[in-house]
Amino acid sequence: MNIKSRPLLIAAGISFGVQLIFTLISTVPLLFIQFNPQILERLFGLADTPAPSGAILGGLLSLGLLACLCPYVLDGIAGGVYAFLHNRIEAIDLQDGILGGAASGALGRILATAVGTAISVLMMPLAMSQFSAEFASPGMPTAGLPPGAMAIMAASSVISGIFGIIIGAVSGAVMGSIGGGITAAVLERKD
Repeated sequence: MNIKSRPLLIAAGISFGVQLIFTLISTVPLLFIQFNPQILERLFGLADTPAPSGAILGGLLSLGLLACLCPYVLDGIAGGVYAFLHNRIEAIDLQDGILGGAASGALGRILATAVGTAISVLMMPLAMSQFSAEFASPGMPTAGLPPGAMAIMAASSVISGIFGIIIGAVSGAVMGSIGGGITAAVLERKD
């Protein structure tokens, strides 16, 4: 077992950086919708204007699907990057590729999930005040949700983030080990 720290940190950093960029890119349309309530009303058919075309809804659904699948692919790529960089330092064997790939995939996913959770917790007060102002029933205050409700929502986001980190670490390790193992096997054959 010979895991190199520099390739591990580089591979995990690349995975984390790309996942973070993709998280921000996939969040921008939601923020745009959030700050333009008319769009939200049109999407849900609450406005008098015609409903949006299927292309807009399909694009939003495709973006959501990519946001779900992208981390798995990036974890596998992180494992492959680890094995490639490790092989540049010294010859890699299959076991080192699998273990190092698992570590780099898990580390990249843990960091990306933790930062994504922090972003969602920080954005929650803005989102909830906007939604409560837009969809308030007659007689309800439109100044936002009560502080207790906000605290419960923030706590539930943190708890779901912790579960996401655990599940992300496991799936990141699995996909990273697959990417690292395949790359190590290919590089072993070349030597």
